[in-house]
Amino acid sequence: MTRPPKVLLERVERRFGSSVALAALDLAVEEGEFLTLLGPSGCGKTTTLRIIAGFVDPTGGRVLIDGREVGHLPPNKREVGMVFQNYALFPHLTVAENIAFGMKQRGAPEAVRRRRAGELLDLIKMTGMGDRHPGELSGGQRQRVAIARAVAHPPAILLMDEPLGALDLKLREAMQQELRAIQKALGITTLYVTHDQTEAMVMSDRIVVMQGGRVEQIGTPSDIYMRPASRFVASFVGRINFVPLAADGRPRGGSASPLRLPSGVPIGSRGLTLGLRPEWLRLLPDGAAVNGYNVLDGRVTDSVFVGSHVSLAVDLGDGGTLTVDGRPEDALPAPGQPVRVCWEPERAIILHDH
Repeated sequence: MTRPPKVLLERVERRFGSSVALAALDLAVEEGEFLTLLGPSGCGKTTTLRIIAGFVDPTGGRVLIDGREVGHLPPNKREVGMVFQNYALFPHLTVAENIAFGMKQRGAPEAVRRRRAGELLDLIKMTGMGDRHPGELSGGQRQRVAIARAVAHPPAILLMDEPLGALDLKLREAMQQELRAIQKALGITTLYVTHDQTEAMVMSDRIVVMQGGRVEQIGTPSDIYMRPASRFVASFVGRINFVPLAADGRPRGGSASPLRLPSGVPIGSRGLTLGLRPEWLRLLPDGAAVNGYNVLDGRVTDSVFVGSHVSLAVDLGDGGTLTVDGRPEDALPAPGQPVRVCWEPERAIILHDH
């Protein structure tokens, strides 16, 4: 017999007057999965999390955890752990007391609380720091304590709302790896909210991309990046160039020859846009040719050293511009030089205009 999803949302919606914050959302989260809700501010991702937690009532639909409808239950009866961006640790309690706080509220014996706090301190790489207070910890350490507190009395699911948003970039990147390792070690089903697409790609089993209270696409990080379902998803997750095509396969507004399209896309299809990631493009000297590749002529207008790559802007002469990633160790053209941009036909995303 197939197990039900750990969390199931059926046609869940939330309205604030005439404003729709969430529109008929269907979502299934599997046992042990790390699923991220990704999108810009106001897209409905935090509203979704708060509905699951019980902090916000839906105006329609059902929420089920472990196959049981929980819409009638208050937050403290839903077996949900919650981690916020501001940590919400108690400054007057020690680290160990913060971690064990929920267990104490549930009447767990002191010896059990002490043992569990010690186990979690080991897990979050803070062994021996249980007697410290939050004010003595770094931002990353406080965040780890907040996570440990949320899972000390094992919840059915762990909900995290922008938990790394207050950290600086280097610490944030380090914490992404640590948080994912903690989640895997515990095997706990996790719903994570962020507007940071890199964070979502690094941490998630699956990503739910949202816009305007609706789901644009659900898929693995690879699916979302390589096979975006819409122009919005393609542009929100990663960097991308858009080349609108005329019905004969030529770039719209340009004088280039018809482009070779990925297999299965017939020439003559109307309303198509080609999506090209900057790292999929190569630069050739002016006049050079390469068999089997698509080629567009242009002129370099800008060159920006980013560290891992050099970002070059290439003007195609018809109002269009392509961003191309070059390797810093290569001899790259300078601004003003004519170049040819080429790519393999299969290394392209076909988007249908709506």
